[in-house]
Amino acid sequence: MGKEKGPQLKVEGIERQMRRSYDRVAPIYYRGWPLGKLMSWKASWQTRLVHSRFACRLPRGGRVLDLGCGVGVWLKRFQVDGFHVAGIDQSPKMVAYTRRRIPQADVFCRNMVNPGFRSGSFDGIISLFAIIHVPQVKQLEVFRHMYRLLVPGGHFLINIGAGGGPPGYQARALRPPIPNK
Repeated sequence: MGKEKGPQLKVEGIERQMRRSYDRVAPIYYRGWPLGKLMSWKASWQTRLVHSRFACRLPRGGRVLDLGCGVGVWLKRFQVDGFHVAGIDQSPKMVAYTRRRIPQADVFCRNMVNPGFRSGSFDGIISLFAIIHVPQVKQLEVFRHMYRLLVPGGHFLINIGAGGGPPGYQARALRPPIPNK
């Protein structure tokens, strides 16, 4: 019985530590993100990628969810373009800064394993530099939620650790995963 609880307690401890760490850096992230650069889709390789692989595929005025929204940088970019935006982050302070940046957005302090939205709620889901913080044993559950939350034909854009190579990340546009039946 103790062995069964051990890994779960370790994962919960990692999640608490991650939340506390992001609460500590939230003010720095809020002040430091170059919003001006994100306000033009041509500004950086990241914004060009998000536009060419994701945003341009979504219906005008569609609903976008950011899983691990941080201080709301990407949500603000989508909101400026007329999308209805929602976000979740496990850090209460990150959520507070996102609400300050985008008062009309639906932003909640939740984790990706329990996102708390109805099925088919979003035309698009984005998660950049966030899923890497979900323990691997829970990541498949996150992908199942992404599939469930998307409308039929919806899109998502994520980045995951490159793994096995030099430090860094790869961003790819993907089709929704196929859920277990």
